[in-house]
Amino acid sequence: MWVKTEQKEEVAAKQHNPAIWPIRFVYMSIYGSNAMYLPFAPIFMKTAGLTEVQIGLIGTVRPFVSFISMPFWGAIADRWSMWAKVLLLGLMFSATCIKLSLLMCTSFPLIALVLVGGDFLGNPVLSIIDSTALDAIPDPLAFGRLRLFGTIGWGTMAPLGGLLLEARGMGVTFITSGALALAVMLLITQLRVTPPKRNAPPAKGGWRVMFEDPLTILLLLGTLLMGQCYGAIGSFLFVRLQALGAGSVLMGLTLSMNCLVEAPCFFFAERAIRALGLVGVMQVCLVLMAARLFFYSLLVNPWMVLLVEGIHGVTYSLWFTAGSAHCRRLATNGNAASLQGFFNGIKVGVGAGTGSLIATAVSSHSSIEAMFSVFALAVLAMAALLTLAQASGRLGPRTRLDEHKGDTESHLL
Repeated sequence: MWVKTEQKEEVAAKQHNPAIWPIRFVYMSIYGSNAMYLPFAPIFMKTAGLTEVQIGLIGTVRPFVSFISMPFWGAIADRWSMWAKVLLLGLMFSATCIKLSLLMCTSFPLIALVLVGGDFLGNPVLSIIDSTALDAIPDPLAFGRLRLFGTIGWGTMAPLGGLLLEARGMGVTFITSGALALAVMLLITQLRVTPPKRNAPPAKGGWRVMFEDPLTILLLLGTLLMGQCYGAIGSFLFVRLQALGAGSVLMGLTLSMNCLVEAPCFFFAERAIRALGLVGVMQVCLVLMAARLFFYSLLVNPWMVLLVEGIHGVTYSLWFTAGSAHCRRLATNGNAASLQGFFNGIKVGVGAGTGSLIATAVSSHSSIEAMFSVFALAVLAMAALLTLAQASGRLGPRTRLDEHKGDTESHLL
């Protein structure tokens, strides 16, 4: 009875947590900062005189650095209870090493060193912010209602970054991006960036808990495949559209469509996950991703791409929210940031990196259209495997995501 009462008091406290609004502003600022830098980094490298091969080499290495650094720094933050220090260190390097000092680099070795080194030191930022957000809310399924502010920040600042680049140049754009990252450091001082209380000694084995049940293993495999799809799309969708006669306006509209759908999907993700469960969410996302990829392979009129770009908002928001909530359920005794970093590293690190490599290999031996079809078939195969595993009874009809605290939906506005 005492435990239940303590849990109810914890939930009530988190429903009125004063840190909720600072977390929202942190998400808006950090994603807004990245929106003024990430889309334009290849342009900077090109104007600095790097060849396509050199740009491609850096683009290939960076995701794998993310896969290593995210869980690495998460484990350090968990082991020594240094969430705030690691977060501030990452923000400092994100603001200075990448976005400000990059402007002083003029050669391939220096640019590669700054980008890759800055990624290694700055990558824990998003994972620890995610962990802080998950710790601040009464139920992990409500995570999407905080994370949607990152989408708002990206969708707002990306077009402004393009306008600023055109009007004032790359230097002013990167300096503005760095200034936003430094502003996040001030917001962090308003947050309670501390790990959850431990009820036992630190868990040994760390990430091994991610490989102890079939459901989590299938989640990781699906996350890897979805990350590969995002890597393929990021590398070749605009190339495909350009070959069909599309201009920069349409390419910009595809990004806007992603954000327009993604924000409300993050808001309603909690309801969708409660209704479908983790398995149901994964099945829906995989089928939608396959439909999107098949559409790309059959595309004739480039403007028709806008019909399916909203799918990104659905699949990304539901999968990321459900996966993050599941990782939070698995986190015990001080390994929350480690597991979140591992999950994020699978998605944006090894997934995106290998996806780009596979897409390049298939496209060079066949065509971009065939490459998208191959990825679509792989996604359908993953959906079939998930369905068979569920039908066999190994996964159960629901998931542990349904074992939430409280009986009603979280009320985060």
